[in-house]
Amino acid sequence: MKWVAAGLALGLGACSTKSAPAPLTLLLEAPPELVRSLHETRIPPGVVLDATRSGATLIVRVAPPAGRVDLEVPGACPVSVDLGGAAPGSTRRVRLAPWLTAGSERTDVGFDRELTVELTPGCREALAGRVTWRQLEGPQLALSTQKNGFMLVTRTRALAELRAGPLEAGLVPLSPRTRGAYRFEATWSDGRTEKKTEVRFSSAPRASGLPSLAIGQRVLLGGASWRLDDAPPDSHAALEHDATGTWFRADRHGRYLFVDGGERELAVTAGTHSGTPLDCARSDCHVELGSAAAKSPMTTVLARAVRGELEAARADCTLSCHAAGEPGLPDGGFVEVARVFGWVMPREGAASGWDALPRALRRVGGVTCTACHGPGTIPERGTRWTVLRSDVCATCHDAPPRYGHVVAWQRSRMARSDADPRTRSGECARCHTTAGFLAAQGAYRADPAPPADTSFGIACAACHAPHAEHSGSALLREPPLPAGFPDGATEGARASRVCLACHASPRDEAEPRASAGNLLYEIGPLSPEARPPHALPGGCIACHGRSPAGTSTLGEGHDFAARPAACLGCHAGGAPPAPALADRARALLDRAGARPHTSPERAPARALRVRAASEGARRRVLAALLMVAEDPAAGIHNPRYGSRLLDWAERELDGAR
Repeated sequence: MKWVAAGLALGLGACSTKSAPAPLTLLLEAPPELVRSLHETRIPPGVVLDATRSGATLIVRVAPPAGRVDLEVPGACPVSVDLGGAAPGSTRRVRLAPWLTAGSERTDVGFDRELTVELTPGCREALAGRVTWRQLEGPQLALSTQKNGFMLVTRTRALAELRAGPLEAGLVPLSPRTRGAYRFEATWSDGRTEKKTEVRFSSAPRASGLPSLAIGQRVLLGGASWRLDDAPPDSHAALEHDATGTWFRADRHGRYLFVDGGERELAVTAGTHSGTPLDCARSDCHVELGSAAAKSPMTTVLARAVRGELEAARADCTLSCHAAGEPGLPDGGFVEVARVFGWVMPREGAASGWDALPRALRRVGGVTCTACHGPGTIPERGTRWTVLRSDVCATCHDAPPRYGHVVAWQRSRMARSDADPRTRSGECARCHTTAGFLAAQGAYRADPAPPADTSFGIACAACHAPHAEHSGSALLREPPLPAGFPDGATEGARASRVCLACHASPRDEAEPRASAGNLLYEIGPLSPEARPPHALPGGCIACHGRSPAGTSTLGEGHDFAARPAACLGCHAGGAPPAPALADRARALLDRAGARPHTSPERAPARALRVRAASEGARRRVLAALLMVAEDPAAGIHNPRYGSRLLDWAERELDGAR
């Protein structure tokens, strides 16, 4: 037996002379789950002239006279074709049968539901073995089997076990982690050989919480006593109720209006990814955003996979997160359109593979507008702010154990930055809310602003720019450095632009509200004496964005915790003890008779009543004390500069007596 690589001619020799009879043609037709296996078809040596793949068919040419031809396709039942007596030039078609069939992926099996998965043998040979099951991904489930393992029986987790807290009113976001997504491996064995197949299912489709839905997408409504008040004229959609809550599935393109028991209205639109016009970037709308998005790694990953620029394992995962649509739903997304065209991801790409795809497939083959904003029309004005929540990004980046970005971020103080209602308005909103931060950077018109009772912290969109100017593959924004940071700032300061926008103050600000960046880079009342000790090339994330050692989960550093292991590169014994600079600064403020103010709650003083040689000196003393007091980690960020500031301020206080 030898391997045949589809697309390469094999064994052409004397049999192909003009006097040789026309070869026999064997067409091996594969169902979708076996198309990629055609690349690995085993054929007997000396019999086949050549083999090429065309779509879902392997075209095998055999030199006559021929007898029985045995072919082996991984994952398929054995193929044995008797070509004895076949006329030269004739064609024989053979339909491949999967060794085991589990059916298509199910995306809506329900929460806290008993589930049966039955494997169907494709041939008699498959009946002679037993099947064992292993869970690969998802919340752990209790498993039992029947019929020699061909039937798996389990029960999905309840939503309350996957998603903490009560359901908020409106559309409930569901990520791969909270939707209950499961992946299993079934291994068939007869004691001599093994064959494996994967089974995937989930309790519900993913949902971003945006009021823009896909037709066929089942969504959960949080809150009480919802009723469907209006729907497209030809719609037969209705609300469904179970132990989890109220569910809705749009069945027609158009607008649906819900009203709850308190007469709160919720309007949503439904459409398909393939049917919604992708003209957001036309010249009179979002042309700059569209141009930036076209170069985003999120937009181009699938094209690179089809061209063969990614390894096969990584290419497979692009279909659910780097293309529009939800696999398993009739939503006009990439997977559904690919099914219509009979296309499957090639195991080995070609440079022209992407450009050769039908235009209808390429237009949904990336993270385009509808992938994040939804396939319905533009949301109504009062709900457009919902795109700023982390739930939009969570539909892909909240998928442990591979993607831990959202889980880590939820542990951070950034996720709770606007929990205090006082931080959601005025000057505080600039750094405590996502909408306020983006508005301050000129990246968002906060009109209308999120409701006053809404809190979702500093979410992904604040730091990452999926369709605007950004830095590198992480899509980090590049806001201007605070006033007073030199144009030739260190590499670390430039890398920390998005952090310094909130965690630093302009050099001449008399009452700095945030000062970690100032201490770190020695931007303050006293000029620097030497290179700051922690002005590292990676900037803030050199210490605060690192994932724990040994983890394979991406995004674990999004809790922004400074881990002791990060210190070992410079400090062999770990982080040195931190001087209590912030406590000393607060003591000096008390000694000087500073008046505390109330918002934000940790800020120690509004004004400093101290006699000094001049008003300018008084302002500089206040700035020095507040700069150290405002940073609880001053003793770690830059103890040398912090101590200099306090020593100088104390001398000024002593001299003013």
